[in-house]
Amino acid sequence: MEPAPTKSARHPLTNQADYQSGLSRGERQTLQHLFEKALEWLQHSPPNYQQTLAGLAQCMKSDPQAAVYCYEYLQTIEIAIAAIPLRFNWFERRENRKLVREIEQLVGAENWQAVFERAPKAIYYNPQHAQLLTLLATACQTTDAPDCARAYCQFALKYDPSCQATHCQIIINYLATGQFDDAKEHWLQLHTQNIFTRSQLHQLEQALPVEIQATLPTLELATEVDQLDKQLSQDPQNEKAWHQLCKLYQDNQLFSRALECCQLANQALGKSAEWEQFSLQLRKQQAEGRISFYEQASTASTNFAAPWLMDELTDELIRVRTEYYQSRCTTFPNDKDNFVRLAWCLSEADNSYEALTVFNNIDLSQLTPRWSVIALLGQGETEQRLRQFEKAVESFKNALNIFEKSLADIQQSDPELVDIPTLQHEQIGLRLLNRSKLLAQAMDLPQITQQCAAIAKKTSLSIDI
Repeated sequence: MEPAPTKSARHPLTNQADYQSGLSRGERQTLQHLFEKALEWLQHSPPNYQQTLAGLAQCMKSDPQAAVYCYEYLQTIEIAIAAIPLRFNWFERRENRKLVREIEQLVGAENWQAVFERAPKAIYYNPQHAQLLTLLATACQTTDAPDCARAYCQFALKYDPSCQATHCQIIINYLATGQFDDAKEHWLQLHTQNIFTRSQLHQLEQALPVEIQATLPTLELATEVDQLDKQLSQDPQNEKAWHQLCKLYQDNQLFSRALECCQLANQALGKSAEWEQFSLQLRKQQAEGRISFYEQASTASTNFAAPWLMDELTDELIRVRTEYYQSRCTTFPNDKDNFVRLAWCLSEADNSYEALTVFNNIDLSQLTPRWSVIALLGQGETEQRLRQFEKAVESFKNALNIFEKSLADIQQSDPELVDIPTLQHEQIGLRLLNRSKLLAQAMDLPQITQQCAAIAKKTSLSIDI
């Protein structure tokens, strides 16, 4: 059963937004003042680390989800130890270890309020303790504080790069925040840095969510990348090697590396429109691959993606696709299909007037019947959204006429080849008939309703008339 995480002793609310809204404006200002005052002690000569840590500890307890408090506390501890090494006798060390075990028990019991209350003291008496920081990262991740969790993980890996639990936690953190590429990049680095044996890597892989396991880079990929890197270091003008390296990254969905490779290739070989177009294509595939991964993960039993994540990924996909097709239309003006795709992208991005301008400028005589129907369908939907109902009816009517004359060709077309996300989950003909029928019924136009019914009878499409 999912625990009900609490954000502090005073505000036992369920997520970060609720917690922040639970603090009044005056309380936030007080925390900010306390934070600034704590940092001022570092400006003294010599710096007063104890006062700084005391102030930051209070901030952490009041707002355990604020990554800035967590980061500054860990950073100050690190600086303080370098300046004034902490020394504990055997009895103190034993008591200090008890604090770590206590945090471990509290995390196991999912008592997040107690974990965050005791965190500053446990960190102070167990500085640079990777296991402790990983436990705190787990608590933050579970209570919807991914930024704070990542800060703990980054410091933990600095102190113990071989801690498997920390590597597992930071990969989960990347996945939970939509950074699919970073999760895979981190895994590839584990191969190349030779921190773990194959057996250890296999154990770590099994501890990760099952959704990511099938997409992780292999050791063989790391070997191939290393070989191509050596070739390019000896011969930066080797265009074939650049293409092979980019293709290798692309095939393994390591799009961040592929984009970096494109940029380096463009610099080494001289600026080329080919590499710029390839970069835009990679960005589009990156956004599409990311949202595809999370759509599949959302149907699994272990859904680690926050509810807001899909909305952000969808917005990013629409933005990237719009930029991609704007470039394609400029570079390849004779490919009229791209203008239809661009107009749909603009419409999906709620840029209805701009989309309508593109739709109106499309010459249907230069399109196939299928693309003519897609263009008119998009134009009609956009006009309907702008409450231009008479024009929408006319667009739908023209689309129905073309559709009726070319039923077989349009019905057999593959929605995936259209490359318009809205139409990939719904047949073009069915969408056209439903939209036309609903508008015709609302405007009392029986002729169009009858035409939709007649077309439906000629096909396998089923609509309610």
